[in-house]
Amino acid sequence: MNIQSKLLSRLETRKGSFISGAALAEELGCSRNAVWKAIQNLKGEGYQIVSVPNKGYQLLSENDILSPEAILPYLKRKNVSITVLPSVPSTNQKLKKLALDQMPPEGSFVLAGAQTAGRGHIGHRFFSPPDCGLYISVLLRPTAQVEIKEVLAKSAVAACRTVEALYGLSLRIRRTNDLYYAGRKIGGILTEAQTDMETGIIDFIVVGLGLNLYTPAGGYPEEIRDIAGSLEEVLRTKSPSAISGSSSTGQTPAINRSQLAAAFVNQLVQAHGDLSAVEEYEKRHDPEDPAV
Repeated sequence: MNIQSKLLSRLETRKGSFISGAALAEELGCSRNAVWKAIQNLKGEGYQIVSVPNKGYQLLSENDILSPEAILPYLKRKNVSITVLPSVPSTNQKLKKLALDQMPPEGSFVLAGAQTAGRGHIGHRFFSPPDCGLYISVLLRPTAQVEIKEVLAKSAVAACRTVEALYGLSLRIRRTNDLYYAGRKIGGILTEAQTDMETGIIDFIVVGLGLNLYTPAGGYPEEIRDIAGSLEEVLRTKSPSAISGSSSTGQTPAINRSQLAAAFVNQLVQAHGDLSAVEEYEKRHDPEDPAV
């Protein structure tokens, strides 16, 4: 890990607070000039960092650039592979290739700012415009034979638990993998398994989540315009006092993509060892009326 990466990690763990240049230099084992240069590089990459004499540097709380350094503080499992890309055809496809080539541990994941060939249920396209959603695929390594339908159900429950824990919104599940709130689809799950051809035993499973966070500036494509919705839209219209984590100012809480990604990974790994997740799926599943 180079100085810039170490610096970013430190700023992320103290986001919203000032850290002096001298303290950073001592912690990183470098000169204050090296800290200053790394800060300038991060600013050039779009990080919102303020500098105040006699106080030091502060990474603003509203900064939402995806990076391993931003995600790691929220993860329960630290020894995983984290791949963050600005854009990728499909996070599932990328993770499957990494799983075969590098054999990363369970809980490793690929996260992208956009997908150019995102996929949904039975080959449908999943609209994944830049910086409007959470597009993430997580690696699971079952120690015993599992049913893919059960994995899919538990994965959907993990996504619901994540949104409910952070924002107090109780999602419903349709067609096993579609996530709805108040009649609008705000996300979906896609699971894919890699099976050993000789034994027929599942080697690993890739769980992909696409979650609409913000409504695209140009709106949704015509084919999904009547059903698609976004998390931000729901939070903006719902009473802030009913939302977990809402601020004392009464404003809609910001969506921290790094926190959201890590929370989903944590919930997903936990759900797949949780027998109650199947029962919870049955309670959340509503094929007729997705509205809550």
